[in-house]
Amino acid sequence: MKKIIRLTESDLVKIVKRVINENKRENIFSSEQTSSSNNPTFTFNRISEGYYQVMTFNTLPNEFYRYVSSLGDDLESEVMDHFIGRMYIEASGKFNRIHFREGVHPQLQGIGLGYIIYQDFIKFLGYASSSDSATNESKNVWSKIMNDPDFYGVVCEGHNVMAISKDWSGDVVTLVKSFIRNNGQNKVLYLNNDLLNDYPDLNSYSTN
Repeated sequence: MKKIIRLTESDLVKIVKRVINENKRENIFSSEQTSSSNNPTFTFNRISEGYYQVMTFNTLPNEFYRYVSSLGDDLESEVMDHFIGRMYIEASGKFNRIHFREGVHPQLQGIGLGYIIYQDFIKFLGYASSSDSATNESKNVWSKIMNDPDFYGVVCEGHNVMAISKDWSGDVVTLVKSFIRNNGQNKVLYLNNDLLNDYPDLNSYSTN
């Protein structure tokens, strides 16, 4: 016997709104690889060693709030609760390997938010890395960061990737050599051009 599900007018409105939002979702936060200002969108509250809560630092685009509002009252509340109080990010090990615990809410994926959080977090730390255990969404973000003019980039086999903020005051050459040694010099796939131009000593490691 077939089960009949009866939908109220309110249910139909919610379904239609959700379909429209999914089809019209756009990149609210620009993730184009252009140099950004030194004013971050997010900052990070240290909870414990290597564990941070993502905090809004500067005003978000009006488009963000309009988009969230368009989700409907129940979903808007759920999304904002997650956005404000449940976004935590980790940086572990010698090379600050990033692990974005729950990540952004599914309704906030695909609007460029994850990219901006990663970008600000790497600048906050000075440098960070990823590995082959990263999610597909994270790998997409890292592929953009490798072409972001605010960072130096190193890519080794197995999606072992490191980005270094150009504003970082540490020893870039020593850090890069250490990262390469850790992954194996024969596994270096890419050093971005800015890194090679600014630090010619690293040209011997390049396979570009």
